[in-house]
Amino acid sequence: MTPLGQALFRLIGTQPTSRFSFRMLTALLPPAPEHPLAAGTKEAADYQLDLDPANSLSRRDSRVRQLIDELTRADLLVDYPLDTASESAAGDPTGMAGPVWTIEAVPHQVARELADTLDLPEVRAAVVVRVVDQVLWPALRAADTLVTPYRRRMPSLARPGALAAIGEVAFTDRAQALTWLDLHIDTIAAYVRALYTMGEYQRVLLLVDALWPLWLHRKHYTMRLELDALALRAAGELHDEAAQAEMLKRIGLVQISMGGYEEAHEALRAALALRLTLRDQWGQADCRNALGLYHRAVGNSDFAATQFRLAANTYRVVGALREQCLANHNLGALYVDTGQYNLALVQLQRTVEEFAALAEPDEYNALRVRIDLARAHLGLRHYREARDLAVEALGGLAAFANAVESARAVELLADIARATEDSSYRQRLAEALSLYESVNSPHANRIRDLLADVTAQDKH
Repeated sequence: MTPLGQALFRLIGTQPTSRFSFRMLTALLPPAPEHPLAAGTKEAADYQLDLDPANSLSRRDSRVRQLIDELTRADLLVDYPLDTASESAAGDPTGMAGPVWTIEAVPHQVARELADTLDLPEVRAAVVVRVVDQVLWPALRAADTLVTPYRRRMPSLARPGALAAIGEVAFTDRAQALTWLDLHIDTIAAYVRALYTMGEYQRVLLLVDALWPLWLHRKHYTMRLELDALALRAAGELHDEAAQAEMLKRIGLVQISMGGYEEAHEALRAALALRLTLRDQWGQADCRNALGLYHRAVGNSDFAATQFRLAANTYRVVGALREQCLANHNLGALYVDTGQYNLALVQLQRTVEEFAALAEPDEYNALRVRIDLARAHLGLRHYREARDLAVEALGGLAAFANAVESARAVELLADIARATEDSSYRQRLAEALSLYESVNSPHANRIRDLLADVTAQDKH
């Protein structure tokens, strides 16, 4: 093997994944040396053969492909022309969907041991950072910006080191961005863990913060809790109280979804205490809104309403109009929960109008409001209005592939079917169960019990 082929093999061993796109393998290779190499040496010849980023990308890519071919001929890498996943290379601007190369466990261990022996620690660390900066972070940033352009990102997070001149990542639409996140979350998580071990705490925060669109739409509850907790520890290492408060809030929200109410309450109270210390009004409103969701979940309706009102008022003061809509929606949904249907109709209809008036539309949350507006109509036995709203919401949510919110709409259609003695009741419950199960939602157990009851009644 050539010296550079040997170097590439060793650097593969530094990575926390065994699956590589061409772009990832390119990022492993070292940048051009700061000082000219001695003429006539093999190292100089390698750089002259286009490893120097100053040369054209096409010539550099050609040289990288030679090195990859060298490793595949030696059976150290396995070449997969197309990924086995549903998304092909044409649907993935990062190239991580194919063609891909994998390394088996034994060669990977050998490569790791060689790297530990022959490469300095700072060289091994720099290779991991290059893959993050050149491949993962540009894609995460592009997906986050496309899917949730309106969200408030952590102000403490700075863009990591200068990106290599390999072109910006651009997803064609929201669905493609979410699919990319979903397909590669295991790889991203592996790099987050590696970065934390290396002490790259700022990059840990950056990557985990940018995963919010995935948590929002595809859930991944267990991994979300793990990575948010890791980011919380990273923020602690940096003594970054704002980032700590943000991660505590996010941990509280996922604990509510998972039924860990004591843990949620503790995390949210700690987050609010930090935001009060920082005098961050927007952050305080975020925490109060989340605390309202906690109190709603455990049945403390009065406490929940107070928190939602406080949050909405603070959002209005700081000019966070979209977030004010979210708090108002939560208050309206609470009215539905407590059987105050007429009050809910007024609150939720006003919220629909507020979302429509935003300068920067938030279609996803506007659709969520329609589900609860439909619930209010159902409570008042306005079956046609309830059905129309639920169908409208379900159709709109298809663009977001959000299983939980789609399941809520389908479950509502099941409730309407039951109230109107429609034969589609069982079918709708089964659809809702399938959606909840697809993201391991705790709500699946409730729907499963309802289906069992229906089945038992039919037998009698």
